[in-house]
Amino acid sequence: MHLYWRSTKAHALTERDSVVLADFINTTRDQIFDRTLKQALEVDLGQSPFLNVLSDQKVRATLKLMGRSQEERLTTEMARDLAQRTSSKAVLVGNIAQLGTQYVVTLNAINAVDGDTIAEEQQQAESKEKVLAALDKAASRLRGKLGESLSSIQKLDKPLEEATTSSLAALKAFSDGEETRNKKGDEEAMPFYQHAIELDPNFALAYARLGTIYGNNGESSQGIEYKTKAYQLRDRVTEHERFYITAHYYDSLGDVPKTVETYELWMKSYSRDAIPQLNIGAAYSTLGEYDKSLEASRKALELDPTSQLNYTNTADAFIATNRLDEAKQTLRRAFDFGMDSVNLRSLQNTIAFLEGDMSTVQRNLEWAKGRAGGGGLFGGCAAMAIYYGKLREALGFVQQAVEEAKSRRSPKRAANYLAGMANAQANIGNLKEAKVLAQQALALDGTTGTQNAVAAVFARTGDSATVQKTIELLNKEFPQDTIIQSQRIPVLRSMIEPDPAKAVEDLEPVRPTELNYLNPIYRRGLAYLRWGKGPEAAAEFQKVLAHRTIVPMNLVHPLSQLGLARARVLAGDTAGARTAYQDFLALWKDADPDIPIFIAAKAEYAKLQ
Repeated sequence: MHLYWRSTKAHALTERDSVVLADFINTTRDQIFDRTLKQALEVDLGQSPFLNVLSDQKVRATLKLMGRSQEERLTTEMARDLAQRTSSKAVLVGNIAQLGTQYVVTLNAINAVDGDTIAEEQQQAESKEKVLAALDKAASRLRGKLGESLSSIQKLDKPLEEATTSSLAALKAFSDGEETRNKKGDEEAMPFYQHAIELDPNFALAYARLGTIYGNNGESSQGIEYKTKAYQLRDRVTEHERFYITAHYYDSLGDVPKTVETYELWMKSYSRDAIPQLNIGAAYSTLGEYDKSLEASRKALELDPTSQLNYTNTADAFIATNRLDEAKQTLRRAFDFGMDSVNLRSLQNTIAFLEGDMSTVQRNLEWAKGRAGGGGLFGGCAAMAIYYGKLREALGFVQQAVEEAKSRRSPKRAANYLAGMANAQANIGNLKEAKVLAQQALALDGTTGTQNAVAAVFARTGDSATVQKTIELLNKEFPQDTIIQSQRIPVLRSMIEPDPAKAVEDLEPVRPTELNYLNPIYRRGLAYLRWGKGPEAAAEFQKVLAHRTIVPMNLVHPLSQLGLARARVLAGDTAGARTAYQDFLALWKDADPDIPIFIAAKAEYAKLQ
């Protein structure tokens, strides 16, 4: 192998400068190099903490703003135009040519404004099988010419054949999967990743992508299987991709502390990468640490304002911390950017619900009709109706959400809507209806996730044996899951514990994460009520009421208002109890009149007059 390179005047980049990768120019007529070499170069340069390569996501978002198709090839001229629009300093153009039986790989970094060459490298490969090694050497030398320190390159320069795969065919299948996923979604991309691991059973990145896709689609066991395989092969990737694989592995196990630790290390090594900031924000939210979640989410949005997830997570964190004006501003920025989705409109509906703006909710419902995933907005409206005790109205929304999910061949999502309605029915005392809905959910999807979702229904109906089986199943399948082990299992145990003092004790492990969904606090309040401890129960219910914007449409908010009234009766505070009952009854002024807990509340209030 011979090295060819041309000396040019070096205009080194700085750590603040970004680079756009153009599509490779392939003059060999061999389609195996199409997209494949660009994918390999993205992975190779991605391990550099110095070079800031514009992500595919930012490229697609900018092309949309330019009125260009995302399926167009990113030619040198188009890449320069895009670079100027994103304030990127350079465009990196790759070229592969064939000379007899040999191949020449050229990398040329050009100034985005005037097209002048900043740095150039060439490598010659003796055969097709040596092309990846040639590309790797060219990229390594180019990093130095562009300004990266020798120590950084030596530390973070894993050879491409080790970082991805030595099989060009496997890499082509993977790159085709990446392109298909970007354009058409997860389901259409899966066969390409599957083919990649058939061609190379040690292709760690392909396993990682499959693990993510299965996890996103609710297939948690298969997701864990693929993520575990990727984790076992994590030495066959770059440092950057190893963080990605490790974090997703611990996340699939539900091990939040290990996940957070990995993201912290990732951020330390790659401070300009928005992904660890985004994901650590979500992890903090899982722990109920909303201030930390907001800080990380805002940083992610600052680093990458083209990612819709950064807007949704930031707005969600603003809502949780009761900063609704800033949440609205964040959503407005996303819509102004041309973004639109069920998730964005669901958050818009949440704010509208908190502010009593039902016209916005209705407008978004009209938008959702016939859209994939639109059932999520109908599910949200069901939660709003449940909040005010309108169970019959809620059931209508749930049925629409279930039908939408079924039409999209998503039984897990349909089962989840039914499980939510079943829990609501159980909490307000309609136990027969709750059990029927729970069984319908299980008929659609009998996985552990759905069994977990309906376990509380069986606890309320007195079926302790079924709840105990679910606890055993959760222990077996999720031994490292932070929320399952420290929250969900203790809550279920407390619900089937006949001794209220022991039920309160069962809920002690929940305290560090109890703000993430508030239900454990409500359950502790109910246990204190059963125990006859009014002041202690009142303190728990007041804690729920003090966090109105955490899961705003959760039924525990109005039920905690009722719980507070009952706790004050126990404590002998008649005046306080009367006020709390009045607040609950005002909230449920339009509730269905036949709800058991509503009938009981009115009778209890009448006794205080």
